[in-house]
Amino acid sequence: MRSAGTAVLGFMCGWGAQCAAQAAEWQILEPASAPQAYTVAAAEFQKYYEAVTGSRLPIVSKPNTSNLVVIGADSVNRFGREAVEQKIIPPLDLGVDTDAYRIRSAEKDGRRFLFLAGGNGRGTLYAVYDFFERRAGCRYFWDGEVIPKQAAINMDGLDVTESPRFAYRGIRYFAHRSLDRFQAEHWGPKQWEREIDWILKKRLNLFMLRIGMDDVYQKAFPDIVPYPPDDAPLPEAVARSYDDRTTAWPLRYRGELRKHVLQYARDRGLIHPEDTGTMTHWYSRTPKAFLESVKPAFMPQSGGGYRGNPTGAVWDIRDDANLDNYWKLTRAHIQAYGRPEIFHTIGLAERNVFADRAANLEMKLYAYRRIIQKLREHYPQAPLLIGSWDFYYPGWSGSEVSKLLKMLNPRNTFIFDYTSDLPGKSFRNWGVVGAFPWFFGLLHAYEWQNDLRGNYDLIRERMPIAAADPMCKGFVYWPETSHSDSLMLEFFTRNAWRPGTLAPEALLPAFCRDRYQALADPMLAVWQAALPVIKAHAQLPLEFRNLAAFSRREVTSKRVQDLASLCAKLEPRMKGLPALCRELADLPYAAGNTFVDRDAIDLARTVAGRTFSHALYRYVIAQGAWVHGESDATAVKAAGKRCTAILTTLRNILALHEDYSMNASMAKLAAVHPVNPCFEQTLKGNAENSYCRTYIFELFDHYYLPQLALYKQWVDERVAGDTQSRMRPARPLPMQKIRDDFYAKPLAEMAPPRHEDPRAAYRAALENLASALDR
Repeated sequence: MRSAGTAVLGFMCGWGAQCAAQAAEWQILEPASAPQAYTVAAAEFQKYYEAVTGSRLPIVSKPNTSNLVVIGADSVNRFGREAVEQKIIPPLDLGVDTDAYRIRSAEKDGRRFLFLAGGNGRGTLYAVYDFFERRAGCRYFWDGEVIPKQAAINMDGLDVTESPRFAYRGIRYFAHRSLDRFQAEHWGPKQWEREIDWILKKRLNLFMLRIGMDDVYQKAFPDIVPYPPDDAPLPEAVARSYDDRTTAWPLRYRGELRKHVLQYARDRGLIHPEDTGTMTHWYSRTPKAFLESVKPAFMPQSGGGYRGNPTGAVWDIRDDANLDNYWKLTRAHIQAYGRPEIFHTIGLAERNVFADRAANLEMKLYAYRRIIQKLREHYPQAPLLIGSWDFYYPGWSGSEVSKLLKMLNPRNTFIFDYTSDLPGKSFRNWGVVGAFPWFFGLLHAYEWQNDLRGNYDLIRERMPIAAADPMCKGFVYWPETSHSDSLMLEFFTRNAWRPGTLAPEALLPAFCRDRYQALADPMLAVWQAALPVIKAHAQLPLEFRNLAAFSRREVTSKRVQDLASLCAKLEPRMKGLPALCRELADLPYAAGNTFVDRDAIDLARTVAGRTFSHALYRYVIAQGAWVHGESDATAVKAAGKRCTAILTTLRNILALHEDYSMNASMAKLAAVHPVNPCFEQTLKGNAENSYCRTYIFELFDHYYLPQLALYKQWVDERVAGDTQSRMRPARPLPMQKIRDDFYAKPLAEMAPPRHEDPRAAYRAALENLASALDR
């Protein structure tokens, strides 16, 4: 997205005409010989200068008499050294191989200069993007950019020094599949290029693909693991689940795509950790062909997942052959796709080996020792990130983590905590603060939690500890879903560079001004009004996704009392929602601003999702009143109708944007590369399973609403009966047919309708939601 012309930041009176006349005199001086990131930096400056002004500056590798935009520090650009010696600029005092950068204007003998220099190529790219933010008003978001149009850009008067608080600043892309916007496995090369460019514009330096193994097994074991067919499910696929890892595109193409993505990132200086050790997990399953040929023994397992399916079981690394085979996977990835600059391991994550806690801990410590020993045989000094997920789930005590720390080398090992924002025990209990190198990280959202949310109170409490601790070396964002929350992405990226924005309220004015431009004021008002309900995600989880389980719970006195107490606490937040819905309805949806369109739907669906959960709890409270003779059937039925009205409205909101349609996501996949004809069933199974169900349009008419109708029918029949029916227990409802029908119907027949007037449809949905809340 490109905005209409706006005022230039810091423009001097009368400067515009003079600069426009001199634009042709500027040239971009790139280093004659330097890593690829510097070439990219020169090209990016050229691209954005032209996008802003319409003028294309030439790129040269030898200085001449023109005004110069000098790319790179004096360590890579010879002219930078000459400029210091000729007293054009003082030394820039940039370290080598750091992410610090300088933006420095200079003038000598009527000739003008702009130096854009980083401690490495990546830092030089930061300087380029920062310049266009400061002087042209450019703004960068994951889903587009704001690029003001103006005749020229003021190159003078700049002396900027920037350096990050954290050495590592990173983001994860996870392996779930359902909707293109949220799941990185859907993205083709152009999407990945845009994403990597955005990573750099937000001054991150590390990213990690947790999107399955692609063809690493075929690379590591070509004689025993063939490529699977392009038109059939994987032999080891488990239908109707996230364990069906059949790929949309042929595995050979996925390998080509991985190579392209990682090379594109490397060319720009980004870091990508190499996975090592016991990497078997639900998204990195062992192919059936490998199991049948090698027949590895497995680690004992007393708890956690993967016990029923050997493709997800960890091989017994007490056996050297199994540890060697894990290393072969690491080596194959390095040789085909990666670079051995930093490594990562999850250990024996998400599972217990023995029921006895002491024995279980000893085996997990042994596994780390084995993994590290194997790594050090090949790369003695390479940094290793030890993922924290196992510390959080199933969970380690502080003393147990301390035992691990005592056997690790703090010179090349980091505790890679990406659960710092989750409730319960955290890094503060592990003995790392002030004592061992570690990362602070936000998990933020599990797969199904793709609405607006954030444990902002916990972050506000814990982030200053990380910022003040010199042993904290990194800040990462590690969700299971991508792009779910544009505000959180801005909150994270700003704090990853300089951790000083402790609350979203402090960020919102600048966020809205940058993102919505002329529409900043109405968008700021709805964001501010919505924040209380956004923060209520823990109290109001997405109940529409689990209606089968919800309907089986008994309406006990304790349950009713607990829900009544919760609703009473939430009442202050709920009171303002009708007015908020009407403010949302008044937004200029579908009027040409794609940022407003996307965020208006995000806000509306978040409010509607929370509202439905609140209404569902009120429905149970009404049933409880009826059971105890404190209310009649009419009140219960009215509460049920209200739930149906709100859930229907939520469906209508999602219908207005392609972000929430699996059918649209399938079409995007096919536009990149031909799709496996079996993949539609895989996609349904990846989306519909109990872990992953979320805001997906095709699940409303064909899953959630039919389930709610069954539940409501049972309640209506119950309250219409005699007094004996008050004591009738809840029973499982016949939900299986709903599920079977969902899989039987093609996605194309479930696709959202096209609206001739989406603005009117949007307004009607929000007004209906406001009316339901009024009632």
